[in-house]
Amino acid sequence: MKDKTFVVVDAMAMAYKAYYAFISRPLKTKAGEPTSAVFGFVNQLLKGLEDHKPDYRCCYRF
Repeated sequence: MKDKTFVVVDAMAMAYKAYYAFISRPLKTKAGEPTSAVFGFVNQLLKGLEDHKPDYRCCYRF
């Protein structure tokens, strides 16, 4: 029987990291709203889920 995997994601840490990763060239909408944190967070989350293929996931924010 395959072991089940469980992934816990620290959403605030990932968003913070993503925001500052793009600080020199931030991503913005046409209206000038910053989108770097959202873009980076979603990319990191999807990559992690694709790489590890967990059976269960939990995303939290403090």
